[in-house]
Amino acid sequence: RRSLVACFKLSLKLLSPQQIQYFAWLGILPEDVLLTQQMAGTLWSLSTLQAGALLREFRNRALLLSQVQNSGEKPGYRIHDLVHDLAKQLLTHEQYLDLPGLGLTVEQAHRQFLKRYLSQTHDGLWHTVPNDGYIHTHLTWHFENARQPELLHQLLKESTIEGRNGWYEVCESMGQIANFVTDVARA
Repeated sequence: RRSLVACFKLSLKLLSPQQIQYFAWLGILPEDVLLTQQMAGTLWSLSTLQAGALLREFRNRALLLSQVQNSGEKPGYRIHDLVHDLAKQLLTHEQYLDLPGLGLTVEQAHRQFLKRYLSQTHDGLWHTVPNDGYIHTHLTWHFENARQPELLHQLLKESTIEGRNGWYEVCESMGQIANFVTDVARA
């Protein structure tokens, strides 16, 4: 474990201070999550193209793993558990392993991340957030980590123009009814 951490630290030291900050934001994500360019763009407030270049840079430095993909699918990446732990430490500390961190609380980081997604909704309705292959599965987890349970209840109350439950309709259209059930249980 120490040898791996030392190797990852060397890879991180070769990054610019800005790239280290982007890397630290990976610590806000749940473990074993698929990272896409679109999702990373939101995470880092970058364009999809810029996020894709940064994801490839992190992969080239062995900080991310390429996700096996089918023909025609966009590239995806995963983060190793030890690398994820390093990102969390950089997210929540001013400095870690002689590297500059962000010094945010977990709650602050989740709230900032949610604001980035909220700006993509229509009229502040969470069920209208665009599908990036990530947020619909993890939105309520971020509400919980931001300590904003009222947002979860707001989400479950939202209605479509037709008067149907907005979150249920979105989950059903994506074939993710289990996510809706999990979110109701979480509420």
